[in-house]
Order: sequence, then C-alpha cells, then structure tokens
Amino acid sequence: MNDEIVFSGDDRSVSPEEYVAYFKIRYPDEDVDLHRIADVLRQSILITARQSGRLIGFVRILCDGYLFAAVTEAWAEEPLYRDRSFWEKILMVAASTCPTRIVLATHRTDPELLKELGWEYGLPSYVYRKKPRVAK
Repeated sequence: MNDEIVFSGDDRSVSPEEYVAYFKIRYPDEDVDLHRIADVLRQSILITARQSGRLIGFVRILCDGYLFAAVTEAWAEEPLYRDRSFWEKILMVAASTCPTRIVLATHRTDPELLKELGWEYGLPSYVYRKKPRVAK
C-alpha cells in the first residue's frame, strides 16, 4: 500500500458527500443541500491532497478567471494541519493552478512560510457570520 500524499490541482473528483463530511467538522450546525453543494464545487477550484485515494486535505478557491481569486477554505486532517511541508506543497499547487493572483485570509497560516513561498502580506479581512441555515 502506498502512503504517499498525492496533490492535485483543480480536482473535479470530489463528491458533494465527501466535501460535506469535512465541512461539517467546522460547521456542525449548518444544514446543507447536496445539490447546492454540487453547484458550489463546480464553481470552485479545488486543490486536494489524497492518501491511498482518501481526501485528507484541500484548498478551495473562487476565481473570476482573469483578475482575482480568493481562498475560501483550507483544511487538513490532524496532524497534517500543523505540518509546514504539507501546507508548502498544497499552497504551491494552488498558486500554480490558479490563473490569477490569490488572496489568502487566515489567522492560522504561518506568515513566515507564506513569505518564503512568495506570498505577500495584503489586505486584512473581516467576516460577517450569518446564523447557520436550519432545515425546514
């Protein structure tokens, strides 16, 4: 069995169910519609990390295709979440896959790593959090 981590740019093989399993880890109270999630995935660039075919991490990017892109989510299983070399690899795949400049707004990313990878400090961000959607 090969335990090598395989990184893929713009991975279209992620199913809505596979994505939602990880979404629910961060947002357990959020109800989601799998058909709408499928639309979200079609409109996103998904950079994935898989081990033995199993999704173990991803970066989701929204991109206008010409001027601007934003990382909307970055996720990895523990202990990879804290692994500098994992983030180095997946972020470099993201940078080489996306056709535009990318904004990454997160407080959990190592700023020194990002600088070493050629990312520059940019705009600070703010988040307006809506109440979770609840099924009716």
